[in-house]
Amino acid sequence: AAAATHPLLIEHDYLPNGFIKLKGSVDLSTQPTFCEHQVYDHIIFPGVGFIELLAAAVQVIHEPPINSFVLEQVSIEKPLLLNQKKPSIV
Repeated sequence: AAAATHPLLIEHDYLPNGFIKLKGSVDLSTQPTFCEHQVYDHIIFPGVGFIELLAAAVQVIHEPPINSFVLEQVSIEKPLLLNQKKPSIV
């Protein structure tokens, strides 16, 4: 696994089928700004965070890196709840 270049992306792997698996982590103890994003009593990963991860992923998988891309549609089907006691995998 290679290290990623974004604070939320921690590694990526090139799979035999040609896909790339990206792994990210949010640790509320080192990234406390996420604690401000609460719905009722749950801390959730903000929707714009998914866009940020997507932009970082594009830079990881595209050689050479690109300066811009078009995102036509995003659907978030359920919230990503962040664990307050241990890092959450995204």
